[in-house]
Amino acid sequence: METIYMPKITTVDLLQLICQYKTVLGNKKKSRATKPDYLVPFLGFASNNMQQYSDAARAGNNPDWRIKEALLFAVGSLNEVIGLY
Repeated sequence: METIYMPKITTVDLLQLICQYKTVLGNKKKSRATKPDYLVPFLGFASNNMQQYSDAARAGNNPDWRIKEALLFAVGSLNEVIGLY
Protein backbone atom coordinates (compact mmCIF):
# COMPACT_ATOMS: atom_id res chain seq x y z
CA MET A 1 0.00 0.00 0.00
CA GLU A 2 2.85 2.41 0.71
CA THR A 3 4.06 2.23 -2.90
CA ILE A 4 0.92 4.02 -4.05
CA TYR A 5 1.76 7.09 -1.98
CA MET A 6 5.54 7.11 -2.33
CA PRO A 7 6.82 7.57 -5.89
CA LYS A 8 10.42 6.93 -4.80
CA ILE A 9 9.52 3.41 -3.60
CA THR A 10 7.47 2.74 -6.73
CA THR A 11 10.43 3.74 -8.89
CA VAL A 12 12.81 1.50 -6.95
CA ASP A 13 10.40 -1.44 -7.23
CA LEU A 14 10.19 -0.92 -11.00
CA LEU A 15 13.97 -0.64 -11.32
CA GLN A 16 14.47 -3.85 -9.33
CA LEU A 17 11.91 -5.69 -11.46
CA ILE A 18 13.47 -4.51 -14.72
CA CYS A 19 17.00 -5.35 -13.61
CA GLN A 20 15.95 -8.89 -12.59
CA TYR A 21 14.30 -9.55 -15.97
CA LYS A 22 15.75 -12.26 -18.20
CA THR A 23 14.39 -12.97 -21.66
CA VAL A 24 13.04 -16.39 -22.48
CA LEU A 25 14.24 -17.84 -25.77
CA GLY A 26 11.76 -20.37 -27.09
CA ASN A 27 11.01 -22.85 -24.33
CA LYS A 28 14.45 -22.56 -22.77
CA LYS A 29 15.23 -20.10 -20.01
CA LYS A 30 18.70 -18.63 -19.77
CA SER A 31 20.83 -20.29 -17.16
CA ARG A 32 21.03 -18.74 -13.71
CA ALA A 33 24.69 -17.89 -14.31
CA THR A 34 23.80 -15.34 -16.98
CA LYS A 35 23.11 -11.81 -15.91
CA PRO A 36 19.71 -10.19 -16.48
CA ASP A 37 19.32 -8.30 -19.74
CA TYR A 38 19.02 -4.82 -18.27
CA LEU A 39 21.27 -4.94 -15.20
CA VAL A 40 24.60 -4.37 -16.96
CA PRO A 41 23.28 -1.59 -19.26
CA PHE A 42 21.75 0.20 -16.27
CA LEU A 43 24.99 -0.04 -14.30
CA GLY A 44 26.83 1.31 -17.35
CA PHE A 45 24.38 4.22 -17.54
CA ALA A 46 24.90 4.96 -13.85
CA SER A 47 28.67 4.76 -14.22
CA ASN A 48 28.70 7.13 -17.21
CA ASN A 49 26.55 9.69 -15.41
CA MET A 50 28.67 9.50 -12.27
CA GLN A 51 31.77 10.04 -14.40
CA GLN A 52 30.16 13.10 -16.01
CA TYR A 53 29.31 14.42 -12.54
CA SER A 54 32.87 13.85 -11.38
CA ASP A 55 34.33 15.55 -14.47
CA ALA A 56 32.06 18.57 -14.01
CA ALA A 57 33.00 18.86 -10.33
CA ARG A 58 36.71 18.60 -11.15
CA ALA A 59 36.36 21.29 -13.83
CA GLY A 60 34.98 23.69 -11.25
CA ASN A 61 31.42 23.65 -12.53
CA ASN A 62 28.57 23.29 -10.09
CA PRO A 63 26.98 19.93 -11.05
CA ASP A 64 23.53 19.01 -9.79
CA TRP A 65 24.12 16.93 -6.65
CA ARG A 66 20.62 15.45 -6.90
CA ILE A 67 21.69 13.42 -9.95
CA LYS A 68 24.55 11.90 -7.98
CA GLU A 69 22.33 11.13 -5.00
CA ALA A 70 19.63 9.55 -7.21
CA LEU A 71 22.17 7.32 -8.97
CA LEU A 72 23.76 6.21 -5.71
CA PHE A 73 20.33 5.45 -4.27
CA ALA A 74 19.32 3.50 -7.39
CA VAL A 75 22.47 1.39 -7.46
CA GLY A 76 22.24 0.84 -3.70
CA SER A 77 18.66 -0.34 -4.06
CA LEU A 78 19.87 -3.04 -6.47
CA ASN A 79 22.15 -4.62 -3.86
CA GLU A 80 20.04 -7.79 -3.67
CA VAL A 81 19.86 -8.12 -7.46
CA ILE A 82 23.60 -7.53 -7.87
CA GLY A 83 24.38 -9.95 -5.04
CA LEU A 84 22.62 -12.77 -6.88
CA TYR A 85 25.11 -12.63 -9.76
